[in-house]
Amino acid sequence: PTSRILALWPFCHLRREDSRHNRRKHRVRRHKLARPWRGHDPGGLQYQSIEYIVTKIKSIGMNVIRLTFAIEMVDQIYANNGQDITIQRAFTQALGQANGTRILNQVLAKNPQFTASTTRLQVFDAVAAELGRQQIYVHLDNHISKGMWCCSGTDGNTWWGDTYFNTANWVRGLSYMAGLKERWSLGFLLSEFGFAMDVNTWRGTYANCLASYVRSEKAGWTMWVLAGSYYVREGIQDYDEGWGLLTRDWREWRSEGYVDGLFRGMVRNSVAG
Repeated sequence: PTSRILALWPFCHLRREDSRHNRRKHRVRRHKLARPWRGHDPGGLQYQSIEYIVTKIKSIGMNVIRLTFAIEMVDQIYANNGQDITIQRAFTQALGQANGTRILNQVLAKNPQFTASTTRLQVFDAVAAELGRQQIYVHLDNHISKGMWCCSGTDGNTWWGDTYFNTANWVRGLSYMAGLKERWSLGFLLSEFGFAMDVNTWRGTYANCLASYVRSEKAGWTMWVLAGSYYVREGIQDYDEGWGLLTRDWREWRSEGYVDGLFRGMVRNSVAG
């Protein structure tokens, strides 16, 4: 699948990185990032198609997406005799039988290329393929070991040997996902910043100083977060992400004032740099 993705666009790539430690220094120069898809299954697909979400990203000029995964996903593949599990099973395990089935049916309605037997990595492949088709980079990122909300000092995922941070499984998981694409050597960027996507926060000192800094340094940067909602976060299903660039249904910009008043200019300045 990776070779087919790469054939779509000569500059498209998948890149594996562990975001929790000193690998934060390996970044893409002059590339923007929001993080729409995290955990076992890329989110928002019950609301919009992959093509719609990627087109929305493209419309604002962003050119790289951090596609995150949990080591637990790879652990489950090994526990399942090397076979990935289906999205049907993933949804019912995460959301329960009733809600999992409901969300699955919504995902299939918006993304008819999938079936109940589609696997999680096949969804990752489809996301990467569409990003490649629209000339957007993919930053493949191990964000956490156990698939859960991140991050705190007490979530069991903080460091090697922590409750869920089995070092051997971590190395195995990185190696497995690195098989999607060899690691690329990249430059530096500012990572990552964000704030509430409301009417006034973006007008404050923090947001405007960041915009001024990346413009003066002609720097690449990443932003938290594109996602308008999550399948489940901290036990709450269909969690609304107040810091998300997109609305809960992943359809519109949550703060049109910020996008038009500051964000588009940051993108243009970084690309031009």
